[in-house]
Amino acid sequence: MPDEQRRPSFRTTLPGVMTGTASPITRCRLLDLFADEIMLVPLAALMHRNTPGEHDPERWAASEEKARDAMARLERQFAELNEKLGDADYFCGAFSVADISVFAMVFYALRLGGPTLDQQPALARWYRRALARPAFSGIASEILAANREMSAPVEGAFGGGKWLPEPLPA
Repeated sequence: MPDEQRRPSFRTTLPGVMTGTASPITRCRLLDLFADEIMLVPLAALMHRNTPGEHDPERWAASEEKARDAMARLERQFAELNEKLGDADYFCGAFSVADISVFAMVFYALRLGGPTLDQQPALARWYRRALARPAFSGIASEILAANREMSAPVEGAFGGGKWLPEPLPA
């Protein structure tokens, strides 16, 4: 039997999550990892912003200094994602795990007063398209409802409201 007949197929299908050959799946998985491992690092520097209760002014100032550096990193990452997306509807052609992971990081960055999507037209269209999906809008509504109950308001969250999911949860 020829070698190529003995090799397993690298064509994979995970319905609704990933479809394609090894290279597209690898690129898709790399975007998933980019969101989970790379974007999370600067995003973590913004997480102090929704902590309820009194804040020590000195500690807050130090956290905000780190947040400014993190915002610049997130802005570069948003620009990179915008470029990768280009004219496509989704990051891997069809909706995939990469879209889920990237959406989570973009949503949380916006929620924590991070960079907006104002200068990233492809990423902005993608974000609105993702929010139009019932699962995404549903979880966004749940997060925002929990946020109102358990978190401090964040100045500049969702670009001053421009990037909030619509309709707003009750």
